[in-house]
Amino acid sequence: MKLLADVADSTKEWLHHRWRRLRKPNGYWCILYLHAALPAERLRMIAHATRDDFEWVTLTRGLELTGEREWQRPLLTFTYDDADYSVFEEALQVHAELKMPAALFVCPRYIEEGVRYVSEDEVRRTMTWAQIREWRAAGLEVGAHTVNHIPLNQASVRRAKEEILQSARMIEDQIGDRVIHFSYPWGCYSDAVAQWIEDEPSIASAVTTEFEYNYAGMQGKHLRRRPPPEAGFDWSRRLRCSSLYQILHRRHYRRVLNAQVPVFFYEQPEQVQRAKRTTNTWERTVCPTGLPCVATQQWYDRPGANTDSTSGLTKKDGLLE
Repeated sequence: MKLLADVADSTKEWLHHRWRRLRKPNGYWCILYLHAALPAERLRMIAHATRDDFEWVTLTRGLELTGEREWQRPLLTFTYDDADYSVFEEALQVHAELKMPAALFVCPRYIEEGVRYVSEDEVRRTMTWAQIREWRAAGLEVGAHTVNHIPLNQASVRRAKEEILQSARMIEDQIGDRVIHFSYPWGCYSDAVAQWIEDEPSIASAVTTEFEYNYAGMQGKHLRRRPPPEAGFDWSRRLRCSSLYQILHRRHYRRVLNAQVPVFFYEQPEQVQRAKRTTNTWERTVCPTGLPCVATQQWYDRPGANTDSTSGLTKKDGLLE
């Protein structure tokens, strides 16, 4: 019967979005998310194409505007997860030069190690703290992305809270400014974690990877994001809402992820070991999406922990603790 409930809820959500777009064609906020930056030339083309039809806003300004009933133009915001070096190399100059707002979500562990893990065989360089400070000095926002980039749909609320708040504190210590925005790794979260964030006063927003828009008059801290359109997209056209199938697929996918599917561990490839600055303290893991994440072995093996002898993963009722 859960599938029928998903169909009913998805249909209601789809009709709600369609009704909003019909009543207020300009009353939507598009937040784009990327990991590696687009080539600088393509980013400039998008900026040129959207300058007149969209209002560029920071996450903070966008949240302020959601309380208003009418927008003259739809809103547009760029966000980047994981602080990939290409963001510093390709995107920083464009955003600073054109005064086009953007937010960078930082995982401190990736910055300390100098690399982020894209797949089992691909490791990419990350920005340094000095480069992140340069990003912030350009007037661009910086947000938290957990300390260890773990899937929060599999974390207890206590562990999720520590990952989120500690990552914000670590970034604040480095950039000398408050961090009030947060991005879920892979967009994964449980209802309990989402509710804690709604009640946590130090967090202004939590961005997801749900491919939909945000609307004037919306409530809550959770913001939807979508990847940028394909090259050659005509930005003068209205961006389309998600189809009913896409909404149903997304809702069902979240239910599968929140079923607490076990996390699988495997050894790091030799080239990853060589790339790391520290040794014998971190393990590679795979979350239920099949994507890699980093987990701290020292945390799981802390004194008194109920540790799984085969993986070193501390669990309680199937959750990361």
